[in-house]
Amino acid sequence: MMKRKVIGGIAAMGLGVALAVGGVTAPASALTWTQYCRDHVRDGVPYDTYLSQTAQCRIQAGPAAGGGPEYKYNGAVDGVMGTNSWKGLQAYLKRFWQYGGPVDGAPGTNTYKAMQRWAATQGYAGPIDGVMGANSWKYFNQAVRVGFFQN
Repeated sequence: MMKRKVIGGIAAMGLGVALAVGGVTAPASALTWTQYCRDHVRDGVPYDTYLSQTAQCRIQAGPAAGGGPEYKYNGAVDGVMGTNSWKGLQAYLKRFWQYGGPVDGAPGTNTYKAMQRWAATQGYAGPIDGVMGANSWKYFNQAVRVGFFQN
């Protein structure tokens, strides 16, 4: 069985979440993975150009779960970004990507600007304007995948 593991932010924070093709192991208090996300978190689509269900699985298990002391998402990894998933992502962006807005679970211009700043680390060259177009999503999704999951 081929193994995958989380790298980057989560590993650095000591959560020690490990992914495997056939399942997921994590601390008892950590996230609960749905079958969809276990089957599709690495679906062969390198970097989505939108917020697909697969990309949402990665965000929930990666940066949203690593949000930090202000808020960490610890719900189901189901590929559906709800208020709590967005709060976890916003808390992560606040810690590492100069997000200056509230951790309220309602994404807006400031959330998207921070996502674009992170996307720029993977080649996004567009404006940091808080408007998520195809390139913003592509490079943001790439940044999450590279930052948290082995390729």
